[in-house]
Amino acid sequence: MPDEDLRRAFSEFGELQEVRQEGWSSATGFDKVNSTTRVVRVTLREKATLEALPHLFILEGESVLVVVPGRAPVCLRCQMPTGPPRTA
Repeated sequence: MPDEDLRRAFSEFGELQEVRQEGWSSATGFDKVNSTTRVVRVTLREKATLEALPHLFILEGESVLVVVPGRAPVCLRCQMPTGPPRTA
């Protein structure tokens, strides 16, 4: 997915500081291999909150999971913070 698509999607929440592709490396010769994970840094608008950021975007027909440090994850099926209630 092009960085510009991510910039456009996140721009409604604030000013984008950075979009970069995360990389990983190992001792077996995979140094500086790009992963499919993108790191997006946004300075939120004055009235925007972390909770206002969606947990999942659909961009160009692709699902984009949004993970925010300090924000509890939710079940993507039922949108409950701890997942669906368990039945006995």
